[in-house]
Amino acid sequence: MSLETSNLQEKVLQLVHKTGQSVFVTGKAGTGKTTLLKKIMDTTFKNTAVVAPTGIAALNAGGVTIHSFFQIAPATYIPDPQFYPQQNSYQKIESLYSLNKVFSLSAAKKDVIRNLELLIIDEVSMLRADLLDAIHFVLQKIRKNKQPFGGVQVVFIGDLYQLPPVVKNEEWEILQRYYPGMFFFQAKCLVNHMPVYIELKTIYRQSDALFIKILNNLRNNSFVADDKKILESYIKPDFQLLQNPGYIYLTTHNYKADNINQTALKQIDAKDYFYKAEIEGEFPDKIFPMEEVLTLRKGAQVMFTKNDLSADKRYFNGKIGKITSLNENEIIITCEGDAAPITVDKYEWFHKKYEVNENTKEVEEKVLGSFVHYPLKLAWAITVHKSQGLTFDKAVIDVTDVFQPGQAYVALSRLRSLQGLVLKADFELPPLTVSGDIKTFSSLEPEEEQLGQYIRHGSKTYLMEYLLQTFDLSAGTAVWKKYISENGSEPVNSPSGKYIPQIRESLLTWEKSAHTATQFSKWLKQYFLMDEDKNLLKDKIYGAFQHFFGIFDPMEENLLTWMTEISFVKRSKTLFNELAEIEDVVLTQILRMHKAKHLTEMWVRDAEPDKTILEDDFFKTYRSKKLEKVRQKVKESRLDVDHEYMPVIASKKKKKTSTEKIPSHEITLSLWKQNKTMEEIAKERTLSYNTICSHFTTLLREDKVSLQDILSPEKIELIQQKLSVYSGEDSLTEIKNFIGGDISYEELRWFREKRGKVAGK
Repeated sequence: MSLETSNLQEKVLQLVHKTGQSVFVTGKAGTGKTTLLKKIMDTTFKNTAVVAPTGIAALNAGGVTIHSFFQIAPATYIPDPQFYPQQNSYQKIESLYSLNKVFSLSAAKKDVIRNLELLIIDEVSMLRADLLDAIHFVLQKIRKNKQPFGGVQVVFIGDLYQLPPVVKNEEWEILQRYYPGMFFFQAKCLVNHMPVYIELKTIYRQSDALFIKILNNLRNNSFVADDKKILESYIKPDFQLLQNPGYIYLTTHNYKADNINQTALKQIDAKDYFYKAEIEGEFPDKIFPMEEVLTLRKGAQVMFTKNDLSADKRYFNGKIGKITSLNENEIIITCEGDAAPITVDKYEWFHKKYEVNENTKEVEEKVLGSFVHYPLKLAWAITVHKSQGLTFDKAVIDVTDVFQPGQAYVALSRLRSLQGLVLKADFELPPLTVSGDIKTFSSLEPEEEQLGQYIRHGSKTYLMEYLLQTFDLSAGTAVWKKYISENGSEPVNSPSGKYIPQIRESLLTWEKSAHTATQFSKWLKQYFLMDEDKNLLKDKIYGAFQHFFGIFDPMEENLLTWMTEISFVKRSKTLFNELAEIEDVVLTQILRMHKAKHLTEMWVRDAEPDKTILEDDFFKTYRSKKLEKVRQKVKESRLDVDHEYMPVIASKKKKKTSTEKIPSHEITLSLWKQNKTMEEIAKERTLSYNTICSHFTTLLREDKVSLQDILSPEKIELIQQKLSVYSGEDSLTEIKNFIGGDISYEELRWFREKRGKVAGK
């Protein structure tokens, strides 16, 4: 018995939140895979990173590329530790032997990988088996854990019937000795550890039963003569694209799409307008989500490349319209069937990396740079590859030059219905060859009852393993002993030797706690074996936290005190980092035991844990409050000391580089809260005034400022009065001309963003 997609999405969320089981989420085009990825990210409490095989795929998923996250160079990877790396003029061959270079990763990068709990890999159809084995190897080595992927839960998302892995002939000549094929599920690391296979069934893009049947047959390589006959009725070789607004031409090659778009644009007798992206920080051109300079003319057919973030939801990714008005300050789009035209807002894309928060030990996103532009592109034509994830009402499809399996299916599945289809020419059967390996893999899909068993059994197993790891203090013991072995012979009056007596004493306390924790772990194993009363476990875990917190809390305070004292001393970075390593162990133990309380309570109540379990004041502020207390105490004890060098070392983390930054509009908000004007902010940030104004549009949308904060009551009243009698089109240019006075485009945008929320309306 199959489940509807909505129920399956809930099952996936339960598998992710309540178990450590890896999952493969697939589904036909339009079944909501991207929506599910966002749901996971919005709700999971686990330390999570999102990666994808390509830069654009990573940007669309809100993550980073596989190669940048793991610092793995593009190459052919041989799963043989004895294979020696090779390189010639046309290919680079690496092996597990040469992957040892990952140990040159920065401390910050290793910290992220060690704290990782959940890895989401999007667009997994393009992920090669050898690259997945390389990921598996790196995770095991960095985390010093022999479990699959070093104990990290992995969620694979993608449709194997769409774009496949790219493998050159010369690469396959070598790889075929080790792999039966190159799909991700054929990796050696998955042979005995296959993810739970879940296919989303409900198609949201199409509702036409006949069209859905044809798409399914095409996807499953069961395309029959009747299907072909139906599609042939939509062949129109003489169809004139430019004489039929609203249609987009889907082709297999970039040069074809570019030629069509440029030719169509040049045929419009109108002025060119050039719109340049605003780029801040680090944003490599190879991952630009669109061209840096957008050239448009009035009358051009364009497509939105993002969903509307405002409450109005006026457009979606792939919606096509025509430019009916434009100038340096605004672009107006009219779409077929819409009651009113659309004034386009700029969109901000972010280039990110992951870091560990030193206060909470959580993996967090850090913005490296931003790319701000109008989310538009010329839309007379687009390649099939770039159309993935888009939805069209009308399309002219040319798949006569299909060169990859899945292209014909991807192209046709972009359409909502057959009514919007025009085929440029006939195509030979079959346009798609389905791998038998994919069919074999898909046969692993569990039934509803089996899926329920995975969740029930997996939630218990996950909690047990989490608790056993939490109360295993052996790794921490090694860190304490390492400090003593490296500094134990230092003179007592030296900076390093000064803390040896206290460290020795703390080590004895830690080892005694480790013994107690080992005994408690034995009880835990027996408890889960006997399956006793759940409330008993809850009481025991709460009691264990109180016991160990009473021991580790003063340890944490002592370590922070010593680190703060060391920060006064010149040339003491090594010593500081050694103490910081111990402090990291103690802090992680405290926070992990605190999280264990919440996870146990969720399990007892059979509730699905989410981010809210981490939102308590203790978890967020424990270390920062402790550090503030310690610094004040040390400062008071050193009033007679020259503070010129205080502190020499500000943090146990490396100093942020100049390219690491929070979202651009957040920086603007911070400066604005310092009572700086928008003009002053623009000057200080060396950005245009219009860019700063666009930041305030975003801040209004996020309810981080109110309209009354940035517009005077007089201007709000003037705009309200004028608009109450204005009956023209919803164009900022016409409204501005109608209102007159000193009302700017930006002020009208702000008012429009918050209309209906002004003056109690």
